[in-house]
Amino acid sequence: MGRPFVGPAGSLLIEMCERAQELAEAEELRLFYSNMLSCVPFQEETLKTKFPEEEEIKSCAPRLNDLIQLLKPKGIVMVGRLSGKFAPIYCDWDFDYSVEIIHPAAILRADDALKGITAQKTILLLEEFFTKVSNGPSSKEKKKSRR
Repeated sequence: MGRPFVGPAGSLLIEMCERAQELAEAEELRLFYSNMLSCVPFQEETLKTKFPEEEEIKSCAPRLNDLIQLLKPKGIVMVGRLSGKFAPIYCDWDFDYSVEIIHPAAILRADDALKGITAQKTILLLEEFFTKVSNGPSSKEKKKSRR
């Protein structure tokens, strides 16, 4: 099994997360990076990666759920439309402490005029999220969860 978020897209993701944590003045958050899929699906005839079928995503969800239960993260950043679309269907975690962001590879593919704007919007979204995660649930939310 390969490592997720290595290469240019991974570097951009880490850079955006680090910048957002600085802006949020949040406690240092340990971040764990994973994909929705345990393995990358390939097109048999070309051996190029392909967009996964829903069954492939569904079959990988138990592994991701097990990792989340084991690691008990304070929050989850869902990277890309794949995770934003399918995680709420197949994964079992507290989505009050999750956020969906554009995949950094999509930012890198954008034209130069949009790259900076899209990266900055993503950083601001992550800043807001890291502030929320760092501060934890408000006393009102804690009372509600005890019921």
